[in-house]
Amino acid sequence: MKFVGWRRLGMIFWLTWIAAIASVATYEWSTQSTGIFVYRTIPLGTTLDVETNSATLPDGRAVQLKQQLAGHEPWQLDWNDEPEVASVLMLAWKRAMRLGLLLPLTSWMAIELVGLISTSIARIIRPKSAA
Repeated sequence: MKFVGWRRLGMIFWLTWIAAIASVATYEWSTQSTGIFVYRTIPLGTTLDVETNSATLPDGRAVQLKQQLAGHEPWQLDWNDEPEVASVLMLAWKRAMRLGLLLPLTSWMAIELVGLISTSIARIIRPKSAA
């Protein structure tokens, strides 16, 4: 397959899109701010007790939480409001891959499929000339 015309343009747009996604993720990670690709969560190994509204950290300390756990999932809480629970910065790899790779690839495949179908229909409908 030769990359000519609109395919070359599509490849340029895709590479620009990947660079933009990587730039946003790198910016969020380096500034340690939460956003599209970076989020804060509790350290791995922390257990939460809904009944006592407390968290047991990986080092064994039990900490009373300010926010109510009942009716919330752990990722719905703002862990910046809990000073005794050190939050960890995490990168949402799945979201970055979906937006950076899968979205452009599926769009590209859909456009290629529409192009293939339309050229096939045009060949069928086009009258054959006598040679």
